Amino acid sequence: MVARTFDGGFAVEFKISAPKRELITNVLTWYGSGDHNVEDQVHVRSAPRHPSQNLILPTGTVGDCRVIDVSLSGASVAIR
Repeated sequence: MVARTFDGGFAVEFKISAPKRELITNVLTWYGSGDHNVEDQVHVRSAPRHPSQNLILPTGTVGDCRVIDVSLSGASVAIR
């Protein structure tokens, strides 16, 4: 859930268990450190054939998004 917005970004609230929250914290800290490269990725990421998709939020709100890449462990998307 988007908790708040601010100039240039937004903050999200995750309703997840403590172990999952710790995992996400570690990944974001690692990513934010800039101390990583493509070789560090666990799963191969691929660009989709049809990147324009709909993003459906839990509230039922539908928005446009662009899928940047996908892997077995997740996806990168850009939303407007």
